[in-house]
Amino acid sequence: MSGQACVIEWGVRDTLLGYLQRADDFTVETGGGGTFADGLVRLPATRDAQGVVAATGWVRLRAHGGALAVDLVDVSIQDGALWITDPIADPIAGGELARMRLVTVEPDASTTSENVETYTTALAPGADVLFLYNYPSGAAFAPLRVVAVPDAPAPDDSISDRS
Repeated sequence: MSGQACVIEWGVRDTLLGYLQRADDFTVETGGGGTFADGLVRLPATRDAQGVVAATGWVRLRAHGGALAVDLVDVSIQDGALWITDPIADPIAGGELARMRLVTVEPDASTTSENVETYTTALAPGADVLFLYNYPSGAAFAPLRVVAVPDAPAPDDSISDRS
C-alpha cells in the first residue's frame, strides 16, 4: 500500500460510547494497529493521490451480545463520507463485501491546520438502522480528525490483533 501515512481519530458520539461502555458485556476488538482508548478510536491509514483516506487498522465496539455494535472495519473517507464494511448486508456477487456510509463528513476549516484536517460528522442516511433508530439520519456525531504523519512510511498490509 502506498501513500501518505496518517491517522484517523474519532470519538464517534459521547452518548453512544457511554451507553456501550456501561453494558456488562462491552467488548473492544482491534487489529492492524487500530486502538480504542479514552473514548477515542485511532486508525492508522494512508491518503492516496486522489485524497481518499483508507484505514489499515480496525476497531469493533460491541455490547448486548453484539446487538449494538460500532464496527469500524475497512474504513475509508471519500465522497463526503466515512465508509465501512456494511455489517448487516449479505456479500454481493463474487463474495465482495457491501459498503455503507456511516457518517457524512464536512471539512471544518476553523480547526484544520497544516498536518491536521478536522471534519464535522453526521449520521448518514440509512445508517440509523445500525443504532436501532435511536439516532436519526443527520444526527450530529463527534468531530473526526485526519492527522498526517510527516516523513513516515505508509503502514504495511499486515494485520495483528491486539485486545
